[in-house]
Amino acid sequence: MSTYARPKAVAYLRIHPEDADGLIAMQEKLFVEYAEKRGFDLCHIEFEPEDSINVRRIGEVIEEHHAQHFLVLSMEKVTTHPAIASSLDQAITFCSGAEIHEIGTGSLGSC
Repeated sequence: MSTYARPKAVAYLRIHPEDADGLIAMQEKLFVEYAEKRGFDLCHIEFEPEDSINVRRIGEVIEEHHAQHFLVLSMEKVTTHPAIASSLDQAITFCSGAEIHEIGTGSLGSC
C-alpha cells in the first residue's frame, strides 16, 4: 500500500499594525483554500510587519518546513524594491527550490 504525501507549502503575509483581525483572517483563509484546491499541505504561515522584510528568514522558513511551494498574495505586495525582489526570488527558487505562487487578493485590502 502506498501512501501519498501531499506537497508542502508555506505562506508569507506582510501585515500592517492597523490591519483588522478580520482582514488577516480572510487572508489566511485565502491561503488555506488555495492550498487545499491544489492538494498542498499548508504547514506554516509566516507573518512579518509591513515595514520590514527578512529575505534570509523566508528562505529558512521554506527549508525548515521542507516546502516545495511558497504562497504569497502578490510578490509586488512583498516588495517593489528591485534588488530585494531579486534576492527574494533567488532565495526562494534557487536556494530553497520552492515554486512561488501568487494567489491574488480579489477584493481584499492591503498586504
